[in-house]
Amino acid sequence: MNTRSAKPRDAAAEARQAREFIKTLGPFDEVRVDNHSVPISHLTAFTDSGRANGRVWTYDRKTPSAPKHLAPPIIAKQKGLYLIEYEDMPDEIPEDFIERVLATYVEAPFPCIRNKLVYGLDVGILPVTTDRERLDLAMFMAVQQMRTPAHRRRIEWLGAVHATFDLRVRLEAALGGGTGSPGLEDASPRELRKYIAALDRGDLRLVPPKEHWLWSFLKVAYHMAPMVAALPWRLVRAPEGVEFVTCDAPVVSVTRAPGQLEYSLGGGWANPTSETVFAVSPKHVLVVGRNAEDDPLIGTAKWCVAVRDRTIRNADRFVFARSADTQVGEVLASSEAPTSVVDFAGEQYPTSASVGTVVKRLMHTGDGTVIRWGPPR
Repeated sequence: MNTRSAKPRDAAAEARQAREFIKTLGPFDEVRVDNHSVPISHLTAFTDSGRANGRVWTYDRKTPSAPKHLAPPIIAKQKGLYLIEYEDMPDEIPEDFIERVLATYVEAPFPCIRNKLVYGLDVGILPVTTDRERLDLAMFMAVQQMRTPAHRRRIEWLGAVHATFDLRVRLEAALGGGTGSPGLEDASPRELRKYIAALDRGDLRLVPPKEHWLWSFLKVAYHMAPMVAALPWRLVRAPEGVEFVTCDAPVVSVTRAPGQLEYSLGGGWANPTSETVFAVSPKHVLVVGRNAEDDPLIGTAKWCVAVRDRTIRNADRFVFARSADTQVGEVLASSEAPTSVVDFAGEQYPTSASVGTVVKRLMHTGDGTVIRWGPPR
């Protein structure tokens, strides 16, 4: 067997496969720069008409008492949010590759599945998803949880901590005369101490490229979707007098004990006490979690009101509603945008903290210290 030729053949096959996949994304005669962190197809169900030509009441944390009545195409839009900026990317991969993947393989299947769940019974179709539809919807939710500007900030902060920590370790090694620090061999002790001090003050840090977030959220969502699809699901219709809302972080995970309304924002999909909700219309919410099918509290009027409250509080900045309601603005004004922290055995650092401060703390962390990443406690 000629083992030397195996790798080149595999690489060539992978290259051909990649080119064939890129062809499925359509002609690249125009770069798609108007990117949405919340898809238009999701917001459409929350318009006053329930169609793309309707408008959504949009509440802003900065001015929660002054909502605007906006059309979905101009909501949650950011120019170049998903554009690839890496200069050495192969020419055959267009700069709007991520946007096209999201549009074709994540967003495109969603409207039909959502309409089946929301309007199915009205037209004689049972709101039961096939295995393929369940996986597609799980992928949509997994991606939606991580494609937001809020998640991007968290991932970029963590990436900066990791890269800055790695550099500081190398500087310390060079200062101690150790090997394995390429590029630092000729630096004087004074220069090394100067760089270390700048890192600790936060004056100097390494920032990961935008592509770190783009590739990571797609990769994580791809591996997470089958697990989400395998969890218990439940579709709940809101009782009269209750309307669900959505927001710029519409997939809301909380930790909640069965039979109790009290909750804390945050939690992993598979955590036994985690409950994830995703409002697919003003009257329907999808519930995912270990207790989704068994908890008798789920679906009650009190629970539905609590889900509405969770969604508002989970917003990074914007909440979207079919009907104008002063209570949305009041809850938004009385709450703060969710944050994440790195917890060193009880000592918490928010993801807005100085990277240098956190890296310095990491440098003095013993082997027995428990480091936790997640919502504040």
